[in-house]
Amino acid sequence: MLGDRWIYNACSDPVYVAELVRTIIEGDASVEAFVETADGMVPRPATAPADGTGAVDLTVPLIESVTATTTDEGTRVTAGSIEVLIRHDLREFMTDRPALIARWGQGQQAVVAVLS
Repeated sequence: MLGDRWIYNACSDPVYVAELVRTIIEGDASVEAFVETADGMVPRPATAPADGTGAVDLTVPLIESVTATTTDEGTRVTAGSIEVLIRHDLREFMTDRPALIARWGQGQQAVVAVLS
């Protein structure tokens, strides 16, 4: 459980970035999302589930602080020795780097984040 998180500042949130990097490196799936309602926490169905590709040659580092910079490519997040590009343009993009791939609709998919 990541606790309360706000999507607008996720790129500067060390807990979010640590989980993103872990998901990519370990080849894990996205976490379940919940919405708080008057009846309590209710699971929110995933509209674009995402999976990490995995990276056998990398280990998940301890991430305590991050720096986020917006570029033409997207938001580049630096956390110690790790750098991850969170892409804003989801048109076709190929990479051989460890990445997070999102899927939606009728077989559509996109690289949404990539370790560099």
